[in-house]
Amino acid sequence: MSNLEIRKTFSLHLKTIRKERFKSVKSAARASKIKYGTYRNYEKGIALPTVDKLAKIKEGFNISFELLFKLFLKDIKIDKEFLEIESNLQTIRKSDEHWSTVKNMIQFCYQSIKDKENLSKKRDIKS
Repeated sequence: MSNLEIRKTFSLHLKTIRKERFKSVKSAARASKIKYGTYRNYEKGIALPTVDKLAKIKEGFNISFELLFKLFLKDIKIDKEFLEIESNLQTIRKSDEHWSTVKNMIQFCYQSIKDKENLSKKRDIKS
């Protein structure tokens, strides 16, 4: 899955979640404590949020990382790594683990996506 496809997939899921909770993009950005233009770029698929921005969206929307990623990952080919990530996030959610553990899991997820994209690009170059 290319970076563009990942951005588009994430943007669609973010809109879906937002429409269930907020009347407007502005109110969602305000609740998430993210600048309106930055948040709008996430919904338009122009950019992906950083880990810190994902945390703000999670808090602003009052949702779990599990929900945020489950919606995002459902359109990506789920493999063993992603199933392991989901399982770990569920475990962390049930415990009193420190935020840094959650942040590390999210960074791992992002890195996995980037690694898969880079591998795909290398294969395309060799072809």
